[in-house]
Formats: sequence, structure tokens, C-alpha cells
Amino acid sequence: MPLVSKPIPLSIAKGVVRNTWLEVVADFQVFIANIPDSIRQKQAERFGPIRVAILDDGVDTFADALYGKIVGGHSFCKTGRFSDFGESIYFSSAKGHGTAMAKLVCWVCSEACLEVVKLDGAAYGQPTAESAAEAINWAVMRGV
Repeated sequence: MPLVSKPIPLSIAKGVVRNTWLEVVADFQVFIANIPDSIRQKQAERFGPIRVAILDDGVDTFADALYGKIVGGHSFCKTGRFSDFGESIYFSSAKGHGTAMAKLVCWVCSEACLEVVKLDGAAYGQPTAESAAEAINWAVMRGV
């Protein structure tokens, strides 16, 4: 695997002039990308795949950058799209924030498998504490 000296461009950060947080994340992405394959393989054998829970407003599973990355999910959202049939679907993002966070996780760690959890109220910018607690418990029960 060739060493990466510059971060791969982050499509969700286009137009950002200078952002210290994104610069630190970009440096971390370079660090992760330069981990030797032999170490990656040993870690995968020992711990299994890297799984990350995205607790947000859902994730657009049709985003190109997320193809094949989402391995499961659940919704604790009682309102929104398809809510007449129970909970709102986790594979739809109301504001795009969850999708942006999922893309960022996959940019930093291209090997990550995502478990998406949609929170109640996240579409309005204020997830409920109850749905956040349920989501954390759900992720822990799944070993994420």
C-alpha cells in the first residue's frame, strides 16, 4: 500500500476556507491511511471489522461514498417519512447531517462498517434524550 502524504479531498468540506478541526481530521486520516497492511490484518483478525454507529437524523444509503458501508440500522424516530407505518426509516436523512457524518467517518477510516440509528427529533435539530439513550443501548447490544 503506498503511503499517503496528503489527505484525500473531502467532498463535504468543499468551499471551507480554513477549519482547524477539519485540518486535524485530515491529518488523522493520513495517519490511518499509512498504517501498514500487516498491522491492519492482525487487528482485523483479532477484533473483527471496524464498526461505527452513526446516531443522527438518518443516513442517505444511496450516497455514492457510502456504497456497501451500511451494514444495519434502526430508527427511534416516531415522526417523519413513513411514520404512519411506525417509526421513520433510518435510511433517509431529513437534513443531510447524518449522511455528512457517515461520509466523514468513511473518509477517515475507509474500512469502517456503519450501523445507522435515526434519533427522534434529529430532523428538527434537537434529538430527544430518550431516543439518544435508546440508540446508545441499541448500539451496545449489537456490539458496536
